[in-house]
Amino acid sequence: MGSIATKGKAFPPGIHVPSLTWFGNDANQEIDWDTQKKHIEFLVTSGLDGIVIAGTNGEAVTLSPAEKSQLVRTTREIATSLGRPDITITLGTSSQTTRDAINETRLAKEAGADFVLVLTPSYFHFAMTQDAIVAFFEELADASPVPVVIYNFPGVVAGLDVNSEMLERLAQHPNIVGVKLTCGGIAKVARVTAQFKPEDFSALAGQSDWLVPAMAVGATGTVTGVANLYPKVCLRIFDLFKAGKTKEAEAAQLELAKMEWGFAKGGINGTKWIVAKLRGYPLDSCHCRKPYPQYSDESKKDWIFKVVEPLSAVEKGLESFIMGGFRAVEDRPTPKEVYNWRLYTEAAIIATGSLLFGYDSAFVGTTIARDSFKRDFNIQPSESADISSNITATFQAGAFFGAIICFLITEKIGRKWALQANVVVFLIGAILMTAATHQLSYIYAGRALTGIACGAITATVPSYIAELSIVSIRGILTGLFEVTYQTGSLIGFWINYGINQNMDPSSTTAWRVPMAVQIIPAAILLVGGFFLHESPLWLMRKNREEEATQALESLRQIPRDHKYLQEDLDMIRKRLADEARVASRFGTGPWALFRGAVSELTRKGMRNRVILVFCSFALQNMSGAAAINYYSPTLFGSLGIKDVALYTGVYGLVKAVASIIFYGALIDMWGRRNPTIISSAMCSVCLWIVGAYVKIGHPATIIAEGKDLSPSTAAGGKAATAMIMIYSVFWSFGLNGIPWIVSAEIFPGALRTLTGTYAACVQWLTQFAITKALPYIFKSFGYGTWFFFACWMITATVWAFFFLPETKGKTLDEMDIMFGYVHDRAPSQHDDMAKAGAQASVTEHKEDNV
Repeated sequence: MGSIATKGKAFPPGIHVPSLTWFGNDANQEIDWDTQKKHIEFLVTSGLDGIVIAGTNGEAVTLSPAEKSQLVRTTREIATSLGRPDITITLGTSSQTTRDAINETRLAKEAGADFVLVLTPSYFHFAMTQDAIVAFFEELADASPVPVVIYNFPGVVAGLDVNSEMLERLAQHPNIVGVKLTCGGIAKVARVTAQFKPEDFSALAGQSDWLVPAMAVGATGTVTGVANLYPKVCLRIFDLFKAGKTKEAEAAQLELAKMEWGFAKGGINGTKWIVAKLRGYPLDSCHCRKPYPQYSDESKKDWIFKVVEPLSAVEKGLESFIMGGFRAVEDRPTPKEVYNWRLYTEAAIIATGSLLFGYDSAFVGTTIARDSFKRDFNIQPSESADISSNITATFQAGAFFGAIICFLITEKIGRKWALQANVVVFLIGAILMTAATHQLSYIYAGRALTGIACGAITATVPSYIAELSIVSIRGILTGLFEVTYQTGSLIGFWINYGINQNMDPSSTTAWRVPMAVQIIPAAILLVGGFFLHESPLWLMRKNREEEATQALESLRQIPRDHKYLQEDLDMIRKRLADEARVASRFGTGPWALFRGAVSELTRKGMRNRVILVFCSFALQNMSGAAAINYYSPTLFGSLGIKDVALYTGVYGLVKAVASIIFYGALIDMWGRRNPTIISSAMCSVCLWIVGAYVKIGHPATIIAEGKDLSPSTAAGGKAATAMIMIYSVFWSFGLNGIPWIVSAEIFPGALRTLTGTYAACVQWLTQFAITKALPYIFKSFGYGTWFFFACWMITATVWAFFFLPETKGKTLDEMDIMFGYVHDRAPSQHDDMAKAGAQASVTEHKEDNV
């Protein structure tokens, strides 16, 4: 087997898709960018290893150079926004002259493509001798700034074949790295793989219906048009074979081959029609540019549908399988070593920080309402509401300032030591609260310190985990923030019930134990924090690249020269370059970045995003959920409930389970806008019903007078309690977490350090306002408190309907268009497309091709 020591980067193995190109149905037949972007998003999020732009399936010969360039740029932008900035992008070229082919390789490099896939020129096919073909590819490769993959498809180049002898000569060139063989058999694949190592010169199957046989003789994968519709089926076959499960791979291959018959026989127009029909794209975009006619053979359409459609159920069934871990949908080719115990352990340790926040938000309301607490601190009934409000609000006020401080100290001393410093502050606060005897000043000081720490910690945890994580499981690991928050909340809700069942509720221990429990997770986080790695992003920002590389080596468990690790470093460099552009008008460093980010956020198209974040968090805290968290004894007591601790625990359990289900499985299916509208409307209905019951039944007054509730009033209380539980379910998939998600999605990466702090500050500030005011609201409004929150939820419904856009799956460019942002650069990416002329020749497609 031959080896070429001077080879550049190898063509990545796996499943590569030749993306279809979608055109409008108007006179100019410009690219239909709405459909094109939807299709690229589908391909990127399907887990494919690469995308070929402007192949034969992409109708390369009908596209202008400007259109090809924009297709590559758009694909890269979408991939980056979806967490796959390094997905392999290959530009196809079918130029008929060496000069034009070389120009297209330069265009590919400038636009962001990684490789070019090159057809043999065939206009004067009778003059293309073997030596002429070899000379063409060698001259092209000499000049190309990106590696070249030969595209051997005799069916579209007048029968010209790059035979085995020619491939043996061309494979010696250091810039020719592989061949895609769309020539109907595996013999040539076997001859290529017998001669060369795949890292030097790879062979790719030209159709997926013989992927398994091709891989059996050494092919590294395929470039297949079928992946435009069934990417996960193709990935499944590839991964089964690589895992040694050849029987399963062969069975899946046979099913795919049946379907590919319909794909191949429909031609390119038939392919576009069936993809559009099954993917839900506009059917008036599923045609080639004129003069090629639209697909109108109705009888053949029916046949294609019957042959192709049955595999849809298999593809759908693989969606959760692939997302669940067989192949991460966001992932590039990923070495198995990066999925290691160290990464998971460090993420779990960091996520413990949100457990502190969850516990503190849940335990305090019931704890400070205990008679033993009021007795020990000599709190009189007349001042109980004021003191309860002050103790609760002190935490939020501290958290507000903690979030601001977080921005400063994390940039100064790094994520790791900022987290540790805040844990120490939290521990001091928790110890003060636990040790307090008769002096409320200790409680206030402790609440302020734990609030400062929680504000800073919760602003640090998500970004810290994301910066350590790998792309493929970043969503899962950052999701630990919500899981540990809900875990802490559950503990906080149930601890007082446990105390009621196992301790004397009138003893000092009854309130001191919940205070002391705060120390346990904080101590775990403090000890575990010493074993954490510093954020590689922060280290690179401080010009400590060697330390960043060492941290990534340990976190990824791969050597520093591994391609995957080098790509991680490149992604960090790109992020820092973006930050430098934002800061450039004000110099360098954190202060310049802060000033640049503030300046950017005051511009049109950014201001409305800032307002959107403020409104979403303000409405989140006016929903009543925070009030129930912090004042559950008062609010549940107003329903006539005696065992407040039990029902508070049940409320917390329902809320936690609903949140984990929605944010773990449904958020990317349902989107952001519609769940918020439905959630807010239903929460309002629940609160109106609860308020009506309290107004009519007066349960709290009856119990306070020592009387028993009538059967009808008691039944109404159960119904009202059920409404609270239903409210918790609906609230969980609306304003509970969507403000955090939207605030993270709508801003560019270079601004997220500041916008993340801003979002946290708004959340804490509005929560402070409502928790400080609630005792007075409840005292003044009584049953009207429920109506107060119900009205706010109506406001949230109207706001979401008119002002909350759907942000799911949007690229940053689409966000800019949606919010009316204008870049300080050349005209919009769409301007060139509106002016680009269409070339008018195309080779008829006879097989499944690229």
